Amino acid sequence: MPASALMTLVPTMAARPRVLIVGGGPVGLEAAVSCSLSGFTVTLCEKGPSVGSAVSDWGHVRLFSSNELNCSPDGLRALSEVGCAAPDPAVYPTGAQYCAAYLQPLATWLERRDDCDVMVDAAVESISRGSLLKGEAIKAVGANARDDCPFAALVDVRGEETLIDGLAAVIDCSGTY
Repeated sequence: MPASALMTLVPTMAARPRVLIVGGGPVGLEAAVSCSLSGFTVTLCEKGPSVGSAVSDWGHVRLFSSNELNCSPDGLRALSEVGCAAPDPAVYPTGAQYCAAYLQPLATWLERRDDCDVMVDAAVESISRGSLLKGEAIKAVGANARDDCPFAALVDVRGEETLIDGLAAVIDCSGTY
């Protein structure tokens, strides 16, 4: 097969669907890693000053579950790729230990990838379905007008508003803390 034919089989970065993940805690980081490994371009927005900010706030508290349940196969793969040892599956870490041994290395892995953008101090102010208003093109049986309209998000990054548009999906991992 000529090289030019092979190039058409591999999607370019521009052709990859873009996903916004709201929240840079454990669930948001895991979602970002899985989306990136699945071929999506990822933008992760964390409202706090660093990924895992909420977990850091209660860093002195021991988790109720062991690392066996706190670490996914995709996350462990990412740790391996940045040269970090997998956390001991039998250990019940504190929030601070979990951040240091797992969440921060996941963020490092994401930041090193060309298909990922990790934004901290980034508060998502609004999410829309492109130019459609809330009551327009309501999803009903057989209706598909909303399907073809990409998402857009207005993000406040350290006091400066940024519009992220052309999003194929938005995953809300903002949590309750």
